[in-house]
Amino acid sequence: MGKQAVRQAARRAASQVQARYRRERVERDRRLERLAVEVLTALGERDAMIAATEQRAGAALQAMIIDEHLTVSEAAPWCAGAISHREAARLRQLAGPAENRPVNHSTLTADARRHDREGEFH
Repeated sequence: MGKQAVRQAARRAASQVQARYRRERVERDRRLERLAVEVLTALGERDAMIAATEQRAGAALQAMIIDEHLTVSEAAPWCAGAISHREAARLRQLAGPAENRPVNHSTLTADARRHDREGEFH
């Protein structure tokens, strides 16, 4: 075999190897794209589920406060200490806008008394 034939054979072999690596990379990229879509879909479903359950929790908490005339401080122990005042406020906000909620005068009065008591100690 002449020098030129050896070079051509080496180029073909190198070209074939590079083509195989390109195909493998393309196939891997396709697999990764499919998996990434699966991950993002699952995360989106999870986020939607969390949002729905937190909204339900907020609505139930709101019912405790509005319908049952509890303050947030009184409602929290009923939730087995699973929520703080901050978490209660966040959940209540998820339940819906305040202007659509009925005013609970008992809660407002109890909250005002609590603020007055806290003010005495500060």
